Amino acid sequence: MKLSEKDYFAQDYKLATAAGKHFEAASIIKLSSKDNFEQIGKAQKDKLYIIEFDSAFAGVAPDEFDEAFLASFRESLKKLEEGGAVFLLKPLLAGAVATEEDAENLNALFYHIARRLKDCACVAGFDLSALDADVKRKAAVIDALKKKHPEYVYLLKDKAEAAAIEGDYPGRFVLY
Repeated sequence: MKLSEKDYFAQDYKLATAAGKHFEAASIIKLSSKDNFEQIGKAQKDKLYIIEFDSAFAGVAPDEFDEAFLASFRESLKKLEEGGAVFLLKPLLAGAVATEEDAENLNALFYHIARRLKDCACVAGFDLSALDADVKRKAAVIDALKKKHPEYVYLLKDKAEAAAIEGDYPGRFVLY
């Protein structure tokens, strides 16, 4: 299913949907391994979840993506589309983004995850709160994703971060 910017959006820094749902809180689901998606299957209707997973599950560089993990992840999410649960994805990085190559690999990682999960209507976007404090780094990730996925909403740490870049991405930031 192709989503548009109208399907998910931020309203008063909370996720809202075109169907009139508003999510006042978010729960965390942690994937403990790259082959155990059991927790995702327990997601409840009309709830917002942040799925945290080690970014290495998806891969560490453009030529080393784990397509088997991403295919299984997609399959797990597709099963929940009709259930009414909504998800933000939060890949957790092992180290800092120190070089330009690290930044390019980070953008490529987020883009590839989004590309593999693009037809999962239950995915509203990404949680970027775990990325380093550099707002420009977060904006670069959003720019990389926005080319093909303008419908995504992004979770940030606080209003100061959102205010710093909100002019370029109106209605796309949530805080939980």
